[in-house]
Amino acid sequence: MVFLILFILIPLIEIALFAAIGGEIGVLNTLLLCVASATAGVMILQRQGLKTFFNLNEANNRGEIPIQQIFDGFCLFIAGILLIIPGFFTDFIAFALLIPPIRVVLRQSLAGWVQVHGFPGGPGARPGQDGPNGPSSTYTALDVEYEEISVTDPDDDTKKIGS
Repeated sequence: MVFLILFILIPLIEIALFAAIGGEIGVLNTLLLCVASATAGVMILQRQGLKTFFNLNEANNRGEIPIQQIFDGFCLFIAGILLIIPGFFTDFIAFALLIPPIRVVLRQSLAGWVQVHGFPGGPGARPGQDGPNGPSSTYTALDVEYEEISVTDPDDDTKKIGS
């Protein structure tokens, strides 16, 4: 439901901003500003994307799990998509995602949300392990006893049924 509301709300915001800015600076200047912001954003995105790739590679070489680099790469990917979409509101969000301190705040708040809502046992818990929030409910172990039953063909004692 939230995505449906955003799917309707964001284009309405973009139309309102185009109308307001176009009324102030003119249609041609508005279009040029849109193209310039997209071009500048793509250039910034390329530089930060390469930097993130090198940081990911360095963390991997050190044997670390590159969570920060993966999250930064995801934010840069979303920023790239938002820069492709023409409009001032999406450009504003995209440029905000290009700023590293904003990504840090997003990553920390998302990590806090995942720790509270996401995975049983908290961060790093594996299915079947007990964590600080109690037993994991992802998998349930069953302790069963069984007896192997062999059924033979009544006409041929050497032939088992099902084999």
